[in-house]
Amino acid sequence: MPTLSPNARPSPTKTAKRRTANAQILEALGRDLNEAATVRRVAEVILAAADALLGWDAAALDLYSHELDADDCVLAMDVVEGRRAEVTPAKNGTAPSAKAREVLAQGAQIVLREDASPLAPNCVPFGNASRPSAALLFAPVRCRDQVLGVLTIQSYTSQAYARKDLDTLQALADHGGGAIRRIQSEGLLHRTEELYRRAIGGVGAVPYAYDYRTRSYSFMGEGIEQLTG
Repeated sequence: MPTLSPNARPSPTKTAKRRTANAQILEALGRDLNEAATVRRVAEVILAAADALLGWDAAALDLYSHELDADDCVLAMDVVEGRRAEVTPAKNGTAPSAKAREVLAQGAQIVLREDASPLAPNCVPFGNASRPSAALLFAPVRCRDQVLGVLTIQSYTSQAYARKDLDTLQALADHGGGAIRRIQSEGLLHRTEELYRRAIGGVGAVPYAYDYRTRSYSFMGEGIEQLTG
């Protein structure tokens, strides 16, 4: 019976099926990110896609505040007592780790450890801190030229990832960055509109929009009833 070399390439059929599966994952990713209304939902979608494409035992998405120089963990997952569980810390606003700062400044990174080697001092563990990951991928979450945070996936299996996997993780992080920026912009717009309404209402004024073509009001703000009776 012939045997396959460990370095043998997959058959064209398997490669085609894998490409089709990856395309379906990315199609669902785009749809789910467009529908996402919260940053947490974005994190859930991105981690699910990363699991389907690359696999992971632990994963996290953190947002970084340049103004406060602080990290907020949106979602963190790890294997606890043999089962995947959420391990998002209750306390946020902590200073970024040295590794996070490297990723924010220098870009995506891969860390491959030997089973017995200790975790590098610049990496801060999350979840099951007593069991360091053996293979770690880090990618900055970006939107255009702005870095919004850090995405990491990690495995307890040695050599689980290769450098080419960084490209996949970075693509996922960039997709997530665009969705996060959209949600943040929408939230800022809503807050601005609310402040404007309060300010206008505080002085007893009523905002309106008049269409001179139709000679009618296309918008009339709250409080008009009180003014007109």
